[in-house]
Amino acid sequence: MQIGTVAAPLPLSLVPNEAASPSSAGLERCAIPARLLANLAACPPETLVATALRTFRQQHGGMGWFHVRFESPGLPGACAGPVIEDRSTAEDDGRKLLGDMVQSMEQAAIQAALLAAKTGALASVGFPLFRQPATAWAYPVMDRGLVLSAICQTSLPSQSLQVPAGLLLPMAAQLAMLQTTRREAARERSLFRRAAALTELFAAASAGSDFPECTRDLANHLRDSFGCDLVALAVQRRGRTRLAAVSGWNPHAESQSGGRAVLEAGIAGAISRGQTRVIGPETGALQDDDATVQSLREWFTPSLGIIAPLLEPNGTRRGGWIFLWKTPPSDAARLEALIGAAGPEVASFLPLLRAAKPGPVRGSLIRLWRRATRNQQRFATAVAWGIAAILAIPAPFPVETGCELAPVVRRVVAAPFDGILERSRVQAGETVEPGQVLAELDGREIRWKLADTVARRAKALAEADLALASGKIAEARMATLEAESLEQEMAVLDYRNQHLTVRAPIGGVVIRGDLERSEGAPLRLGDPLFEIGPLDRLLMELSASSTDAPLLREGAAVSLSLESFPGQTFHGRVSRIAPRSESRDGRNIVLCEAELANPEGLLRPGLKGKGRIQGPRRPLIWRWLRAPWMAVRQATW
Repeated sequence: MQIGTVAAPLPLSLVPNEAASPSSAGLERCAIPARLLANLAACPPETLVATALRTFRQQHGGMGWFHVRFESPGLPGACAGPVIEDRSTAEDDGRKLLGDMVQSMEQAAIQAALLAAKTGALASVGFPLFRQPATAWAYPVMDRGLVLSAICQTSLPSQSLQVPAGLLLPMAAQLAMLQTTRREAARERSLFRRAAALTELFAAASAGSDFPECTRDLANHLRDSFGCDLVALAVQRRGRTRLAAVSGWNPHAESQSGGRAVLEAGIAGAISRGQTRVIGPETGALQDDDATVQSLREWFTPSLGIIAPLLEPNGTRRGGWIFLWKTPPSDAARLEALIGAAGPEVASFLPLLRAAKPGPVRGSLIRLWRRATRNQQRFATAVAWGIAAILAIPAPFPVETGCELAPVVRRVVAAPFDGILERSRVQAGETVEPGQVLAELDGREIRWKLADTVARRAKALAEADLALASGKIAEARMATLEAESLEQEMAVLDYRNQHLTVRAPIGGVVIRGDLERSEGAPLRLGDPLFEIGPLDRLLMELSASSTDAPLLREGAAVSLSLESFPGQTFHGRVSRIAPRSESRDGRNIVLCEAELANPEGLLRPGLKGKGRIQGPRRPLIWRWLRAPWMAVRQATW
């Protein structure tokens, strides 16, 4: 292959002009119809150069026309990576060419393109073709001093070109530059539309009624702006990554989908790394092919995926997002750059959106309100005001208590003197009348002592009479005193002998006193034998929580429900409030007492149930708000 010299481009005439050349024949040979150029310029950017190459070859000859693009554009002499992007050869007309011929023309075109890129002007390269010397011409396509590509044309000396290469190649280069300009303009318009979409993003996301709806609108808007198939948005709170929304997903089915965990894991991995991850197809290369990436492929089969963390400008982590495409976009690099540029703005927007929007419950009510008709809104307003009015009605505040019945009066029957229990006639729980025999004491020892005392008293009186008859006054006085002492002892023994039977002092029920197993056992003076309480009136012992102490008042109405009498309610009034609280079963309580009439005698001491003391009047809603309010005040004090 022989490298030729560089030639300066010839003057170019686009339309017939008689003054352009002194020779009218040369003018006709160099003229290019304006309509042809207009038609070529009107072609789409994707096919503009290819159509121009095919048209120039068919109209003006040449073995082959090539458009060589440089992967590394640069100044003249600094370009590299030539790649043939478009071509037009005789094969387009249905003629067969040998493979080595096409390869020779391509190699010559690349060599001529490199030479033209080096010099920045029209260049030619000689090479053999059909065992004849051929020439490859190239003209650089330049923009602001940078060589982007080159237009090449190969021909044989025997081929007579209607228009010289020095005229056609610059024109084709201008068309290639037009194609590049249109592509750049299309990209800029696309980026502008996406930037405008991102600007509208915040307004669209803010239109939701609550934070979950706003994030769903945000995901759907991002999907439409970037032309992807799926967008997932996750937020980070308290160190945990939670999936906030997925474009197009039903929010109720979202939590049930197995893909939720896969998306959360993918975004969490990008957040922990703090950098963007790019996922290629299964056969392509990946930045880090791990289990998370494999799971994403299995669930969503993307051809391209971009996972990026959402970081504020100061580095604060707010969450992350993932973009998935089924079909790879043509400007993936620009999309990745745009996603990276929008990340800090969206990261700063999320906490403001969460602070400005209500929670899910309030947001649901707002959505229902917006969807309702005017009549439905009026009806709901009337119902709300009615409920508020009812809840504001003052009513006695009920104080819930535990309750146990006890006798109003308790009489303890004790042993009247030392002795032995001979027999017990009643048991605990039996009803007794006043004066009824409860137990009997053994009187044999008492009677023995009484008989002995009577005998000793008679002896002392006889000794006193004998001493007085003998004139022994002192002995007589001593014997008299001994007789009087024995007489007192006789009186005590006679009283005990007459009170060997223990009787009930009052009528009522025997609360305690099961002495059958104690018969024959000795008793001491004052030992309790029985406890009796009347049944006509009972005492309700109410145990209220100490937090309800300010609500308790003497004379307040009391309602009682007993476990033994379901469905019946008993009433009374508070007669006494204990001056101090006490602890029972780990609870601090205040005891209250109220009397309860029991004319039929159906109730028994010891029965338990639930009591309710009527407190001061408060709004109805206070019943539900008082406990939470007191808990909050106690916790924040």
